[in-house]
Amino acid sequence: WSAGPVVGASGAYTYTVVNACSNDVATFTVNVTSLPTAGSDASATICAGTTIDLNSLLSGADPGGAWSSGPVVGTAGAYTYNVNTSCGSDAATFTIAVTPLLSAGSDNAATICNGSTIDLNTLLSGADPGGAWSAGPVVNATGAYTYTVVNSCSNDVATFTVNVTSLPTAGSDASATICAGTAIDLNSLLSGADPGGAWSSGPVVGAAGAYTYNVNTSCGSDAATFTIAVTPLLSAGSDNAATIC
Repeated sequence: WSAGPVVGASGAYTYTVVNACSNDVATFTVNVTSLPTAGSDASATICAGTTIDLNSLLSGADPGGAWSSGPVVGTAGAYTYNVNTSCGSDAATFTIAVTPLLSAGSDNAATICNGSTIDLNTLLSGADPGGAWSAGPVVNATGAYTYTVVNSCSNDVATFTVNVTSLPTAGSDASATICAGTAIDLNSLLSGADPGGAWSSGPVVGAAGAYTYNVNTSCGSDAATFTIAVTPLLSAGSDNAATIC
């Protein structure tokens, strides 16, 4: 033999026989086939609603292998790449994680009374947790407040409008005096009162008494009292005549 006779490398090996009458040579070609390799395991994270071509994750793998599913996938899971040859088989595992798209939920609005507060978290609807408020979350002022959720795949914002309603006021108490036989419009006595209130009687009155103006809203109620006095008309009596000396 030109080498060997036990060999483990590719090559052309010869076997030669010689005697005084002849010299003959046979050639033996040996090809060494590599053991199959599916390459290195790997992992990747994709955003919900997207896909990945698993072929892009192969590293050092023999071509022509078979995927357990795919190779284009869009769901989380463990996928294998298998290489099978006459010399054996090898597999690599590729783990795919899916990052969800986040939602800040629906916009919302609320009205609160002056002097009170609201926890903006109570206005969230369909929002993912872990977001950040632009202010608060407990607020007591009129304004537009935002709730923002962020991850590597998405950024979503919801806006919450808060309106502050003043406490109701009926204004200051007052009094007036009118002449008998006349009337007064109680609205003319209002001072600093919210419009839209209700009078206990009237509002045009001509009799002495205490009249109230009431303002009722979702934030409470208030009343002012207006006292009316009536001055009687005086009489000098009837004309008359007399004769004296």
